[in-house]
Amino acid sequence: MNRSMSRAMRAAMTRSAGLAIVVGLAACGGSEFNPMPDSSVGNDANVGCTVFLTFDPPMGVVGNQIRAIANVINASGVLSYTWEIRYENALVAFQPAQADNSQVMFAAPDAGVYSVFVAVDAPGQSCPTDQLGYTVATPNSNSMQVRLRVTPPANASAPPQEKLYLINGGGGTSLNSVPVDPGVLATGNVRAGTTEVPAYLRFIPLGVRDAYVETFTTSAGAFSARVLNVAHDVLVVPTIPGFAPRLVTNWFPGTTLIAATAGTAVSGFVAGPGGGGLDGAKVQITVDGIPSTLATTTNGNFTVRSIASANGEAIVDVTPPPASGLPRISATSSALNLTTAVQVQYANLTLRDLAGVTVRRVATAVPNAQVIVVGTLANAATVTTGATTVPASGIVRVAATANASGQLPALRAPAAPLFAVTTVAAGDLAVTGIDLTAGVPSQIDAPAMTTVTSQIKKPDLTPIAEAVFEAVPLGPLALAGVGAIRVASRAGGAVTIALPAGGRYDVRVSDPLGRGAVELAPNLAPSAIASSYTLKPALRVLGQLQLQGAGSPVGNATVQIMCTECSGLDRSRPLGETASTSSGAFDVAMPDPGTQ
Repeated sequence: MNRSMSRAMRAAMTRSAGLAIVVGLAACGGSEFNPMPDSSVGNDANVGCTVFLTFDPPMGVVGNQIRAIANVINASGVLSYTWEIRYENALVAFQPAQADNSQVMFAAPDAGVYSVFVAVDAPGQSCPTDQLGYTVATPNSNSMQVRLRVTPPANASAPPQEKLYLINGGGGTSLNSVPVDPGVLATGNVRAGTTEVPAYLRFIPLGVRDAYVETFTTSAGAFSARVLNVAHDVLVVPTIPGFAPRLVTNWFPGTTLIAATAGTAVSGFVAGPGGGGLDGAKVQITVDGIPSTLATTTNGNFTVRSIASANGEAIVDVTPPPASGLPRISATSSALNLTTAVQVQYANLTLRDLAGVTVRRVATAVPNAQVIVVGTLANAATVTTGATTVPASGIVRVAATANASGQLPALRAPAAPLFAVTTVAAGDLAVTGIDLTAGVPSQIDAPAMTTVTSQIKKPDLTPIAEAVFEAVPLGPLALAGVGAIRVASRAGGAVTIALPAGGRYDVRVSDPLGRGAVELAPNLAPSAIASSYTLKPALRVLGQLQLQGAGSPVGNATVQIMCTECSGLDRSRPLGETASTSSGAFDVAMPDPGTQ
C-alpha cells in the first residue's frame, strides 16, 4: 500500500515515469478524461489525499504486459481501489498485481492510447480519482519529427511557442502534460541616443524562429510584450522617417534599451520605359531579410535608409504608380553593391489602354464589373549597381471597375499575354486570358463559374460529413489576391463547390474532427478534380496544456502540428489543427508515419 509518501519520493517517481504519466484523454472519438483531478501531481498547496498513476514500463510496445500503479499520498487506514481500463472505448481486461489491488496488470495487443481510471476509497477521507492515458507503440514503427505549435489566447498570459516531438507511427500517441511557458513580460524603449523612436517590433526566439511575437511601441518608443525567456533576434522597423529597420541579434528579456539607428542612405533612380524618371513609384530594398524604409520616387529619384552592405543577398522591389500600367518589378542578387547608387531601368514596354472594352457574360454586358488584369513578365527591367547589372522579373496587377454599361475606363497594361480576373458579383468570379500583344480586344468574356461535385471519405472509405474541401487558387487568381474557397461536406460526404472555370487550384481536404489526416492534390483544373477524396490514415495526438509553474489548464489555445523538414508555404500550413478545451485537453489528427 502506498501511503504517506514524501513529496521527494513522489517527485522521483514522477520523473522516473517519464512519458508514462500522460494526459487524461480517452482513446475514443470525442471522449475526454479529466486529466487533472482536484489533488493533481504538482499541487503542493493541497495537503489532503492525493492519487496519481504511474506505469511500468513507462511506454509500452504491442504485446507487452503493462503494470498500472495507483500512488496514494496522505491517506490512512485500509484503502480500496476501483479500476477501469479502456481501448477505443471498449473495456480491457486486467488482473490484480498486488494483494491490496493498488496495482493491476493488463495486456496491450494493439497500438494506441489505453485509458486508465482509478478511484481510491479511504476511511473518513475523500480521495480524488485519476484518469490517464498510456501510449502503446507498434514495433518497427516509422517516426516523424514534428513541431507542436501552441498559441495561447490573449488572456492566458503566455507567448506563442513550439516544441519538437518525435511521433511514432502505427497508433495514437499521448504527449503527457504539455507545459506552456508563461514567458516573461519584457519592457523597455526604442531609442537612438536620447531620441525616442516609435517602431514595429518582432521578437524572434533563436531556437523556435516561427513562434515570434509582434507588437508596436507607443508613440514615445515604449514597448511591453510577453516573450519567452530566451535569446531573441529583434526586428526593429521604425515608423517615423530618418531611421532604418535593423535586426538586433542576441537580445535577452531584461535588456530595456533597443537601439535604433539611422542606417545608411541608399540612393538611386527609377527610369520608365522611355528612360525618363518615373514619378510616384515606391521602392524598397531588402538585405539579408531586413527591409529598408519605403521611399516614393520624385522624378525618378529615391533614397531609402538601410543597413546596407557591399555583399549579402539583396532584393530590389519597385511598385509603379497604379495608373502607369507598368508591372511591379523585383530583382534578387548577392552581386548588387548597395554602397553605390541603384539604377532601375524598365524595359521598353509597349502599353495598351483597355478604355471602352466591354465586360460580358454570355454576350450580355456586365454592369459595374470589377476587373483585375494580371500576368508575369520575365525581363521587365534591369537593376544596376556599379558594373553589375541583374535582370528583374515583373508582375502585372492593374484594376478598374466597369461602368453601368459594362465598359471599362482608362486601364493601361503591358502589350503581352495576360489574364483578366473579373468579379461579376460577390463570390462570382471569372478568369479569362487576354492577349494584348498585337492590340486590345473589343470585349472581355467572364464565363459563369463551374460547379464541381466530389465526396470526402475516411481512410476506411466511409463517407463523412463536416469535413472541409478547400480549393487554393494558383496562377492568375492568386496574383489577383483571390483567397481559398472552402466548403464543408454534407451528409454522405457530398461536396458541391463553385469555381472560376479558367483557374487552377491546390485541393486540400481535411477533417476538423480528426477522422483522418490532410489529403492534398496539387495544381488542378476544375475538370481534373476527382469525384472523391479519401483522407490519409491518421494517428491522434493527445495532450493537455498546463501553464508551467501554476499547473492551471490553458484552454482555448490553438494547437497545431507543423512539419519540420519543409520550407515556404508548407512550413506555415499545419498537418493538423485543433483548439484546447477548457481543461486544456487537445486531440489533433496528423498523418500516420506508418510502420516499416
